[in-house]
Amino acid sequence: MWTLLYLGSLVSINMVWDYIPVIIIYGVNWPPVSILVGLVFILRDYAQLEVGHKIILVMLAGAAISCYMATPQIAFASMTAFLVSETIDYLIFTFTKKPFEQRVLFSSLVSTPIDTGVFLTMANFFSYSALISMTLGKLLGAAIVFIYLKKKANKPWAGPEDQKIQNGSRWSRTTPAELPSQMVPCIFRHWKNYQ
Repeated sequence: MWTLLYLGSLVSINMVWDYIPVIIIYGVNWPPVSILVGLVFILRDYAQLEVGHKIILVMLAGAAISCYMATPQIAFASMTAFLVSETIDYLIFTFTKKPFEQRVLFSSLVSTPIDTGVFLTMANFFSYSALISMTLGKLLGAAIVFIYLKKKANKPWAGPEDQKIQNGSRWSRTTPAELPSQMVPCIFRHWKNYQ
């Protein structure tokens, strides 16, 4: 289920990129779709929990989807950035022996700026303001999921089984349909703690 959601998100992002306009904030162009792109890294982490190392094949399929759905220059830049950053995300997620929510955050912190930098450079759109704004947009999605997972892990009423966090097994039981409905109330309930 997570694997299909991951691939579906790649198709969706490539489709909406042309339709959601760039917002100018203090003279910096910022594409709101970058938040969704940040969530792709997290969906890949969940998909890896689901299919293990077969995620590499899924990542290659994702690169092909990105390549197919864009103009040649953008396709090559997108595919290269995707393969480089997703490989880094995969390696960090696989070899870091931290709890799931920490692996999600750390792998996103490293792979997101690399993804943005490679894409902007190869597409001839590079500027430091674009790099910073797109990276921050992508990291916003990772931060929201990290806060949610951290709060879920620290619930005092959770049973003994829920307290065991080993290689993300607890989180792999969360279905894609449950995630947004569980995240939104948790984030708003604990918003005061992060201001």
